[in-house]
Amino acid sequence: MLALSLLHCAPDFASLSGGGAGHTGGTGGGTSNAGSSSALGGSNAAQGGDGVSAGGTFSDGGLGATGNGGSSGGEAGSGNLGGETAGGGSNGGSSSGGSSSGGSSSGGSSSGGSSNGGAAGTGGTPCEFTHPKARSFDGFDGGLSGTGFANANTTSSINMLNNATVSSKWDSSVGHSCPGSVRLTADFKGYSTDSTNSNAAAADLRFGTSDWTGATQMHMWVKISPGSTPLQAIQVFVFSDTTAFRYASLYDDNAFRNGDWNEYVLSLNPGSSYNPTQVFRIGIQIILNPAGTTGNPAVPPVTTAWFDDVWTE
Repeated sequence: MLALSLLHCAPDFASLSGGGAGHTGGTGGGTSNAGSSSALGGSNAAQGGDGVSAGGTFSDGGLGATGNGGSSGGEAGSGNLGGETAGGGSNGGSSSGGSSSGGSSSGGSSSGGSSNGGAAGTGGTPCEFTHPKARSFDGFDGGLSGTGFANANTTSSINMLNNATVSSKWDSSVGHSCPGSVRLTADFKGYSTDSTNSNAAAADLRFGTSDWTGATQMHMWVKISPGSTPLQAIQVFVFSDTTAFRYASLYDDNAFRNGDWNEYVLSLNPGSSYNPTQVFRIGIQIILNPAGTTGNPAVPPVTTAWFDDVWTE
């Protein structure tokens, strides 16, 4: 269980919201780890048989048909009557059956060998995040939009202390249960010496206004790299009400330090900080340690944060 409380600051509203907001702390979030999975399709090849017959001299035998390998094999053809020696098709799989010639007299019958191809391989099933309890969800497997997160895009903001820079985008290669997530990259350059102005960066997911009435919790998986980054804390947040910009958040000052994926669960309680009928933005904020904190490296490392597998119940 994560120790969670409220951080007494919201993301930069000038770029994230354009207005003021109230804020409350979220409750209860556990941690757990999960791997990623992939499926590979199989493939099969087959080989054809050989057929030989005896006949007279110098008559023309039949042509062996081409055997097809790969996902399904073909059959070799049959030779005609006659022929001193008529060879049936050989080498099924991906090679072609052979041809044969015989003599002028009639003799015994000849038949080409048969070739049985292997069964077709089964292709891998695409990886997609789903959850049996989800009312709305977004695994970012193929982009930013998901069920209940229509027309989504991402933006970022940062306190411009020490010429800090930030960016956010869809990351197609990194994810919690499947590849795909929202990635925040922050380069803080230095530490804040102003106790009233924390050095913080945020990334959000903006989407068409959604009605989350009846949903009681929002789940989100977050990963910070490197785990040793001198962060004071991270926040998971939800914006609702396009007029009042109500702001609800959940604060973690410890679990993220393992450098792995951690699940955060933000309680959705209708009130002054949350309007379930007009939800339009979710995201994360990372807050750097202030100057003078024990253990701070001389210059903060470039920090990357991902969030993924968002769902409500």
